[in-house]
Amino acid sequence: MKKHIYANKIAAVLLTVVMLLTALCPASFAGAQRKTDEPQWSFTAAPEKSSYEAGEEIVIRAVLTNNSFGDMKDVELSLRYSKSDTYLVTGDVWYYLDTLEGGKTLDKTFNLFENAQAQTVGEKYGTLLARIIRFFGWLASILSPFIRHSKSVSNRAFDDFPQGLTGVLAPKTIRRAGECSFTYAGQEITCTFTLSYRTPVSLSPGEVTKAGERGTPYQLDATVTPKADEVAGLVFGAELSESFNGGFFWLNAEQDRAGIAGMKDGVPEFLSTKYAALTPGESYRVRLQYDGSRVIAWLYNNPLDADPYPMFDLPISFDGTDAGVCGEAKDVLLQDAPPAYDGPTYSNPLYPNSADPFVLFEDGVYYLYATNNGTGFSAAASTDLVHWTDIGQVAFKDDIVGDYNFWAPEVYKYNGRFYLFYTAQAHLGVAVADSPAGPFIRTSDDFLMEREAIDGHVFFDDDGRIYLYVVHFDSGNHIWVYDLNDDLTSVKEGTGVKLTFPEGWEGRINEGPAVLKHNGTYYLTYSGDDYRSVNYAVAYMTSDSPTGPFTRYEGNPMLRPDSFIHGTGHHCFTYSPDGTEMFIVYHSHNTLTQVHPRALNIDRVKFVPRENGPDLLVACGPTVTPQPMPSGS
Repeated sequence: MKKHIYANKIAAVLLTVVMLLTALCPASFAGAQRKTDEPQWSFTAAPEKSSYEAGEEIVIRAVLTNNSFGDMKDVELSLRYSKSDTYLVTGDVWYYLDTLEGGKTLDKTFNLFENAQAQTVGEKYGTLLARIIRFFGWLASILSPFIRHSKSVSNRAFDDFPQGLTGVLAPKTIRRAGECSFTYAGQEITCTFTLSYRTPVSLSPGEVTKAGERGTPYQLDATVTPKADEVAGLVFGAELSESFNGGFFWLNAEQDRAGIAGMKDGVPEFLSTKYAALTPGESYRVRLQYDGSRVIAWLYNNPLDADPYPMFDLPISFDGTDAGVCGEAKDVLLQDAPPAYDGPTYSNPLYPNSADPFVLFEDGVYYLYATNNGTGFSAAASTDLVHWTDIGQVAFKDDIVGDYNFWAPEVYKYNGRFYLFYTAQAHLGVAVADSPAGPFIRTSDDFLMEREAIDGHVFFDDDGRIYLYVVHFDSGNHIWVYDLNDDLTSVKEGTGVKLTFPEGWEGRINEGPAVLKHNGTYYLTYSGDDYRSVNYAVAYMTSDSPTGPFTRYEGNPMLRPDSFIHGTGHHCFTYSPDGTEMFIVYHSHNTLTQVHPRALNIDRVKFVPRENGPDLLVACGPTVTPQPMPSGS
């Protein structure tokens, strides 16, 4: 009985701590006040039956209704149940919804079932070990509300938004929603539901210092000082009469985030967000240019970056004419924008049906290979990285190893010949040709390795060693590295090192590896999350050895989606025709609502020095607005 009491006390203490932390971290947005029309909600929960026999699965229906006109954001509904002398464990104990609109209902079922493992152990080895297993299963259900295990039903669930502006504008509220009881194997079980959600805090026009009222185009500069418990930034295209409508370029130093939001009646709609290394209380120069249909915004937070890329370049429009600053600011300057770039431009996406793109530059011509053909691989050619022409099939199924699922081709020139590394049937194949346009012919009747592997990438180090980076399946997708023999058609025995373990936003997936070497540091870039996800993105890690260990960049992902382009993932790197600019070539979802067929995109990237650690790999993107053509084209 004492064990029951102590466990319940632990759970109560944990829940109390979370509630206290929430209460002690109120929202502060330069004096912003919480809206008074906090959503009112009703909740019911009931099991399908009032009594269950041992071994039956228990299904509980929970209905949550938002009875107000205001939206509930980041709604999280969790279940925990009272300890019993049964082998019950929880099934789905957590549910997440981005937005529960006013007047709408969330209808969700939860389940409990027997822990067959604990029951088997108890029958075989006795009750003590079974009780230990049962206890940890029950403890997991208690801790589940504090361990993010969520299901998103929205296409706009950018994982790090709650860590940025949302955390300040919309603090989390935690409430006990209700409970239900039933009998299982003669014992009464009580299930308790906990509800958490965010109520947006509005920003009133009085919290903005107006810099001026004028038509576009204009440029707004300021030095802002974001504090630990508030955000600061630039307001543009705004209407600051009775409410705050317009655009907001914001900095949050506590969460190391910056972003662009569209404000409606003082409440933000998130458009894009990125990592930004910021220190609370320090001052930063910021700039934006707005022409009525596009905003370009800079954050000058790295003095070693002599010519920084704009942090945001988005096609957005607002009706207002007010511009200003929010939070502590000085040296505010509102003036005419400089003349727009008037040279030739390109806009993403560039070429259709180009998943998992790889680009080879040979004799002044770019060759594009991609996952695009069920009977092998087709290719396209370009002289400027922008305008592509289909050159037809370069590898046919009958000429290479594999029968289906032809993915992720990469082509390398080596000793005067061209080697195609590709995936088929979840294995790696190699084919060779005398021209980058093929035809590629198998080098063997067997795959490169017996073990299942995808997304092969070859890296030639400057010491003459050749490495093959692949993705293996092991409760998810993990990146490995092998030594490749000089013939490029076999892997050295005894080699093979596991490099990555997916974590955080990556879910269970690290894939699409590519390697760069810069100033003696190896940059292993990769894609994280499921390729069908809105959040599919490019990240990187660094090491002083091609075989690791690698350390993740703290600002990952380096190339992430926003409200205008989704699924920005699997990629490679190449240079402009004159060799002066580096580009990342990557695919994106076909549209904001359709994944396939994926499309081709290019954006500029560069290495930027910093005071401590290896240089940063920085991307100017993703972009969907007009960009200058690659240099030399």
